[in-house]
Amino acid sequence: MDTDFLSLLQDEQDPYFEEAKDAIEKVIESKKNLVGSTTWNKFKKMLESCSILESEAIKPMIKAVKCQACRRKQRNLTQHIMFFSADCNGVKELPLKMEFSVGCFCAERGSLYHDLHHHNSQLKQSCAEKVALPAMK
Repeated sequence: MDTDFLSLLQDEQDPYFEEAKDAIEKVIESKKNLVGSTTWNKFKKMLESCSILESEAIKPMIKAVKCQACRRKQRNLTQHIMFFSADCNGVKELPLKMEFSVGCFCAERGSLYHDLHHHNSQLKQSCAEKVALPAMK
C-alpha cells in the first residue's frame, strides 16, 4: 500500500480526492434527507453528535405510548437507544444523559441516519485499522 495514502486521507483539500469526496457526500446528504424525520429534534441532534449508537430490544414491548424520538402517540416501543461519544482511540465514554425509547420505525431509520452521518469518520477509522496505524483524528 502507498505510504502516503493515510496522509492523503487526512488532507481534506487534496484535489485528487476532492471530486469523488464531494460526489459521495452529496449522495449521503440526499439519503439522510430521505431517511431523517423533521419531528426528531433532540433525537436527530444526538444521532449527529454522538459517534456510537447502541440499541437493545425492549422486552416485552411497551404498547400504545408516545415514541420519544418522533413524539407520536400510540406507538409500540420496541427499542431502547443509548448514545455514547468516543475519543480518538475509540474508547467509549460514559453514556450521555439522553436515552430514547422508540418504536421500530424510528429505531431502524435512526440507525441508518446515524450510519450515513458518521460515514466519513467510520471510513477513515477503517482505513487506519487496515494499515495497522493509530486512528486518525
